[in-house]
Amino acid sequence: GDKPFAGPNPPSGAIITWNDRRSGTNYDVYAQRVNALGVAQWTTDGTIISAAANDQAAPTIAGDGAGGAVIAWHDHRSNGSYDIFAQHISALEGVQWTPNGVAVSTATDNQMNPIILGDDAGGAIIVWEDFRLNPNWDVYAAKVFSDGALPIQLASFTATVVGAGVVRLDWLTFSELNNYGFEVQRKRAADPQFQTLSNSFIPGHGTTNEPHSYSFVDSLVTQGQWRYRLKQIDLDGTLNYSEPIQIDVLTNVEQATAPLEFALLQNYPNPFNPATTIQFVLPKSGPAELKIYNTLGQEVATLVNEMKVAGTYSTRWNANSVASGVYIYRLMSDSFVESRKMLLTR
Repeated sequence: GDKPFAGPNPPSGAIITWNDRRSGTNYDVYAQRVNALGVAQWTTDGTIISAAANDQAAPTIAGDGAGGAVIAWHDHRSNGSYDIFAQHISALEGVQWTPNGVAVSTATDNQMNPIILGDDAGGAIIVWEDFRLNPNWDVYAAKVFSDGALPIQLASFTATVVGAGVVRLDWLTFSELNNYGFEVQRKRAADPQFQTLSNSFIPGHGTTNEPHSYSFVDSLVTQGQWRYRLKQIDLDGTLNYSEPIQIDVLTNVEQATAPLEFALLQNYPNPFNPATTIQFVLPKSGPAELKIYNTLGQEVATLVNEMKVAGTYSTRWNANSVASGVYIYRLMSDSFVESRKMLLTR
């Protein structure tokens, strides 16, 4: 073993965690509970916290308020860079979360050397060093709930320049917990504070284990290096923030003209009742057609059917005359065809 770290274990004794190379190849994470007399209480030589591929190292520990512990470490299972993982073990030696731990941060480049603070309810706040904005190290943090869930589990969050002064943000959630919605925040790379963009609120999907995609277009971006993040709002008003992403905008909106690529964005709000807004981007002039269909493939409405010059457009659909359910909207222009789903609720 190497680098043991002890955490509290009321009313006496401790839980100790360490990285361990007994496999002969890679470091894994183990833990052991000892009583006030130093006698081991769990499996001889410790119980496995994570034995995923490659190295898991630098474990840190916090009590869970019930005689168990939450353990975090940096993890090389991706074989690319280090990520942050965590695991909850009960007082009776039972692993509570996904085998080998739940992913806390898998951003680009290295996340390392976590520090953990338990919430006495089986969850924790985890802080770590982060190199995603290479060449600088920054400090990030995340809250993990007692069931191993993050408030929002983002599968991806990307920014794309789609025109002069136009940036499209796309994000996908694996799951959501009490998610009221998102606001988009932006700042110049050199500025200290993020600012919330006006009219950027996009409703979330409450609590769901299904993936959901979101989009937003920022159409007034000046030249420079910008950072974006998501401000996620829980149903009880609690705020959480995504890890920021960075993008270089090389052309001012004033230097203008056509966007760089076609895009059909997710409608907002979604779900909606009775009206929703759909945005789309055309990189060149030509005929454009935007239609709504039901799940049987029957046309419900035509929102756009005319010649359009290159640019970014927004149109609103009022669904007062149709029943609740899933609808599909489709954009056709030149050789571009894209469809997205939306949900009307009454």
